Formats: sequence, C-alpha cells, structure tokens
Amino acid sequence: MSLFKRHTNYTVLVGYMEHYGTLPEDAPQIKAALENTEQLVDYSLEKMDIAIDFDGAVAISKVGLQWLDYAKAHPDNPQGYAATAKDILENQ
Repeated sequence: MSLFKRHTNYTVLVGYMEHYGTLPEDAPQIKAALENTEQLVDYSLEKMDIAIDFDGAVAISKVGLQWLDYAKAHPDNPQGYAATAKDILENQ
C-alpha cells in the first residue's frame, strides 16, 4: 500500500476548484480560474506535483465548467456532479 496519494485529472480538478473557493458561493472566481488553462497547468505542476499537457488542462477545464453549470442548477447539492466528473476524467 502506497503512502502517497495518486493524483489524477480528477484530483487536480477538485484541488484547483477548492484552491479558488467553494461552490456555489465562489462560482464566478472558480469559473475564471477554470478558463485559464495555462494557470491550471502551472497549478497542477507546482501544487500537486503532476504534469498535465494542454489537452489534459482543456479536459479538466471543460469538466470543471460543466460542474459549475450543475452547481448553479442544483444549489442544494453542488457536489452532486462529483461522481460524473470523476468518471469522465478518469475513464475517458
């Protein structure tokens, strides 16, 4: 059993979103961060020690923006998209 957590595109997304706030309160700030794929690549490398390429950043951004749309439509359950986001990013 490894003592190190395995980072995936999904864990990068969750960490990145949490870095910029909470849903749904900070949705505009999170949205702006998700739209900045260069910043997302830098965050992934510097904060999570995982290198992602441009295509990975675009995929993470796209799923994150879909999550924000879900959170806006379901303010009572903004985390309800988590399983879908994980499935998309880890099984594509």
